Amino acid sequence: MKLSYLMKRLLPYIKRHKGILVLDIICAVFLAVSNNVPPMAVRQISNNAAAVSVELLVQVMGIYLVMTVFTSIASFYMNYMGNVFSVRVETDMRQDLFVHLQELSYSYYSENPIGQIMSRLTNDLSDSSTFLHTVPQQLLISGGTLIMSFCILLRINIPLTLMVFATLPLIFTGTRYFNRRMRKTMKEQRVELGKINSQLEDTLAGIRVVKSFANEGAEIDKFAVRNKNYMEIKSRTYFHLAGFQCFTGTLGGVVYLAVAVLGGIFLMNHKIQAGDYAAYILYISTLWTSIRTLVGFTENFQSGMTGIERFLELMDTAPELESCREARILEHCDGEIEFREVSFRYNGAEQISIIRL
Repeated sequence: MKLSYLMKRLLPYIKRHKGILVLDIICAVFLAVSNNVPPMAVRQISNNAAAVSVELLVQVMGIYLVMTVFTSIASFYMNYMGNVFSVRVETDMRQDLFVHLQELSYSYYSENPIGQIMSRLTNDLSDSSTFLHTVPQQLLISGGTLIMSFCILLRINIPLTLMVFATLPLIFTGTRYFNRRMRKTMKEQRVELGKINSQLEDTLAGIRVVKSFANEGAEIDKFAVRNKNYMEIKSRTYFHLAGFQCFTGTLGGVVYLAVAVLGGIFLMNHKIQAGDYAAYILYISTLWTSIRTLVGFTENFQSGMTGIERFLELMDTAPELESCREARILEHCDGEIEFREVSFRYNGAEQISIIRL
């Protein structure tokens, strides 16, 4: 399923708690702005060292302390109410899914293990709610910091800035490459976990039968196979995640070294001021932290996407039996019920007719 389709289906759940989300977004934007203040303060003080006074330092400290207080308040709201928002959405989704499960036909339960259904009702929805909370925050904070840093760095030194941001296509290409593989393995991981839950339910619910036939060894062997398959799938997921983090870390180190060397050359040739150079180094650290944060929540993103996709797959499962549109409500009953031309059958079985009851 495409991301646009998934978000369209989730929009009704998000709208129910939009008040919390709007304030959460405002806090995220404020944090993105505050991330760019310290390097600018260092730049102003360093470039005007001769004019620095105690009054100026006190003003800078006062502004920084006020921003620190508001930043702490914003962070508290995001960490508390942001999680409350995700829990409320998760609760609504789980309630709707449970109601939908009551409407599905018996044939669905005969063809799908209960463990798989329970996994979608619990683990998948838990990861989905985490996705709804972290993704908007990370995109706004890190993305906002990235955009504002780019605009400020362009004013300081255009060649250095263009060199740094020329690496972004490489980062996003690598992100796309690893994301595809992680999403595939995470979905396989969920399916295998559902199989483990199904076997646990069957074995533990029928433990008397298992012990009566001395079948413990066979159950243990069967579980060992499931458990090993789950381990191998999860190991592949972490392999792709480790490769992704190694890729971004190495690229970040190369960029930081290049900025330090080229910035030093510009400084020696008087093409950049000492304060601008110091601010640039600080901005690169802030900038790369934002980039690493954006690419670092890939695991949560893919896990949440997988959970949402599995939730919608189950919600889109239509009941095998539906009420006839022409059916009329029984208003008067004389105490007798008669069936005419009524029949039923289980999936794959012969049709059974009810003549009269």
